[in-house]
Amino acid sequence: MCGPTDTVVVRVEERGAQAPSAADSVNKPAMAHNLSEADANGILSKSMDPPVPSLAARYTCASILVGVFAVWGKYTFVDEAKVPGGGRVELHNWKVPAALTTFYLVSLPLLRWFSNKFLLPNVDVKILLREAMILYNAGQVVLNAWMVYRFVDAVMFRGHPFVGGPVDLVDTGATFAIWVHYCDKYLEFLDTYFMVLRGKMDQVSSVEEPMLRHERRTCRRFTDTRCFLSSHLLCL
Repeated sequence: MCGPTDTVVVRVEERGAQAPSAADSVNKPAMAHNLSEADANGILSKSMDPPVPSLAARYTCASILVGVFAVWGKYTFVDEAKVPGGGRVELHNWKVPAALTTFYLVSLPLLRWFSNKFLLPNVDVKILLREAMILYNAGQVVLNAWMVYRFVDAVMFRGHPFVGGPVDLVDTGATFAIWVHYCDKYLEFLDTYFMVLRGKMDQVSSVEEPMLRHERRTCRRFTDTRCFLSSHLLCL
């Protein structure tokens, strides 16, 4: 049994357990201050993020890419009898790759300026170009898979030599595949365009390597295609 004294002691202990300590009373305002600071920083960082682009804007970018594909395909997927090679049709002269690669080199700093001034501060470019980049990468995968199929089919089943052979050997299908491969070098300019638009190159020096790599590859493919288009596949 518990007497009156025991009851008083128990109540005092309960009150002691419920009473906040001085340290708790000091820490609570500090915790509240830290929490409010964190909330303020989170709100500030969210307010500084560029707005998410609308679905219409994203699909507009993808539609522009479809238009680029359409123009490129019109000049690339021509009648195989009209493909340059074997003396049937003369390949365009050096002025075409010179003009296109010059336009590519000049357009990069202009595109970088446009992206830094108008796109990156006002919209999340990564989300804006999401559908366009998916479409571009899927198109490149399909295109390169088709070219590999045509090369293998020409060498293994249609008698196209891997090295050497007559210059007028264009009926195996490899000539057309090499022509498409050459034209794809111009389409690959979009690799660098996507990087510049997304702000992945902060300095001109970081742009130079991929920029010049595509330019060199295009010029080299022009030379290879002009000299060895129908004779062998080593130019790839």
